[in-house]
Amino acid sequence: MTNPPTLTYSLEEILLRLEQKIDRQFSEVNQKFSEVNQKFSEVNQKFSEVNQKLDKQFEKIDDRLTKIEIGQAELSGEVKALDTKLSGEIRSLDEKLSGEIKTLDEKLSGEIKALDEKLSGEIKTLDEKLSGEIKTLDQRLSGEIKALDEKLSGGIKTLDQKVGGIDKRIDNQEFINRGVSVAVIAALIGGIIKVLDIVPKS
Repeated sequence: MTNPPTLTYSLEEILLRLEQKIDRQFSEVNQKFSEVNQKFSEVNQKFSEVNQKLDKQFEKIDDRLTKIEIGQAELSGEVKALDTKLSGEIRSLDEKLSGEIKTLDEKLSGEIKALDEKLSGEIKTLDEKLSGEIKTLDQRLSGEIKALDEKLSGGIKTLDQKVGGIDKRIDNQEFINRGVSVAVIAALIGGIIKVLDIVPKS
């Protein structure tokens, strides 16, 4: 039965993936800030439109003052009505803008908080995973070193026994060689004596 393949990542690969994920999250935040800038651009455009309306209204007033003669009461009424209208529009626009900015700020705060919690959780999970892998690897190496040490100890013991047997064989061989040498020397001496007739005949 084959073990399923295990995927291992180096610390550099893990950090690179984490950095890429953080970059994507910050890209989303930058996109949100871009949307905020777009909203401010729209607000500025609205203010510009209001200013253009004001300019047109004041141009109308100036035209009326130059073209026709109107009474002080009528002129004051038109100016008052125009001022009231413009004040109401500006107030309404300011309240609307304040509400949109507040909503956008709360939304961004929530998204940034959620992103921070998500990144913290991912970093914690990654740290626990790395700790577990390092612990498993340490246990595996310890087991392999222990098995190798036992194997070497057994090999050394076997080798020591073999060397002891060889020593015994060498001792026996030396004893045999000595006996053979003595017998050969005795035979040679006997032969020499016989040839020289050193031993008296009976």
